Order: sequence, then structure tokens, then C-alpha cells
Amino acid sequence: MDQVQIIDEYIEAVRQALYKLTPSEEFLNALREDLTEFLLHYPDCTFDDLVRQFGSPEIVASDFLENTMDISPQKLAHKKRIRIIIIVSLLVLLAGVIIYCIQISMQTQSIATDVIIVENESTPEETNE
Repeated sequence: MDQVQIIDEYIEAVRQALYKLTPSEEFLNALREDLTEFLLHYPDCTFDDLVRQFGSPEIVASDFLENTMDISPQKLAHKKRIRIIIIVSLLVLLAGVIIYCIQISMQTQSIATDVIIVENESTPEETNE
């Protein structure tokens, strides 16, 4: 097995151990660089040598997750519930505002009207006639 295959096999094992729980491409690229540098110094290195030097892929993934995921799955679920509650509350509020606006627009508004009464006043000259 050549060096590239050994590195690819190790990286893939770490990737599988991460279970896509967190974005990890940056970490995996850095790990690939470390593995490549190690293989430059030890060209006859095997997969088992990498495991002895860096740890099993599961341990490497576990260490990465412990350092990057300071939020437990329970906390993530709690945040998701809170987000859903906020969204539902905002939708209910929006519906209430829309209903209120519709009610106001449908109400008949009293229109102020001025009644002007014009009385026909007769001048004293007109009454004599």
C-alpha cells in the first residue's frame, strides 16, 4: 500500500468516526497535512504505525468532537425547541395583527357631516310685496 492510500484510509476512518456531527473538513485537511509530514520522515510507515503515532481514528475523532462540540445533543435539542416556540409565537402574533387590521377596516366609521341649513330670509322689502 502506498503512502497516499494509507493517508486516505486513515482520513476516511476518522471521517466515518465523526458521523457528520460537526463540520470537519478543515480539521481533516490539517490532519492530512500532519500525516503527510509524518510519512515524509518515515516513508516505510504503515497504517498501524499511524495508529500508534496519532491514535486510532475513533480516538482522533472523539478528541476532535470533545474540543469542538461544547454543546451536548440535549442542549442542541433544547435550542431547537426554543427556536420552534419563538417561530410559532411570531406566527400567532402576526395572525393576530392581521385579524385586528381586517376587523378595523371592516368596521363602519362614522363620517362627520355638517348640515348646513339655508333658510330663506326675506328682507322687509320682500315681505311687503
